Amino acid sequence: MDLDKTIAILFNMGGGLMVVHIFLCQILRVFIQWKSSLAMELFAVPNAPLVPDWGFRLLSAKYFLPWVPSPADMNNKTVLIRSIFWFARLTGAAMPLVMLAFLATECYVALH
Repeated sequence: MDLDKTIAILFNMGGGLMVVHIFLCQILRVFIQWKSSLAMELFAVPNAPLVPDWGFRLLSAKYFLPWVPSPADMNNKTVLIRSIFWFARLTGAAMPLVMLAFLATECYVALH
């Protein structure tokens, strides 16, 4: 596989992971109610004066780290909701790593 194909694959994977992560976060918020205490714990809250609340939130970045446990309230949810949460965690962690690999590959091509 040549380097151009690798660059294209990494870019497409990063974009796909981002779209899937956004989609999973919105589904998760619908399942656990938009304004519940669990939603407030799971999702990042932007600076209120700068960004109005349009109901669009992404999972807090601390949950991308494998050593950060999920909230205790998540254990009471169904298997479907917990699966969506874990897939959102995985895609949220994988997307920056894939995009970093894409940028590193681009730098490698530029330097050689």
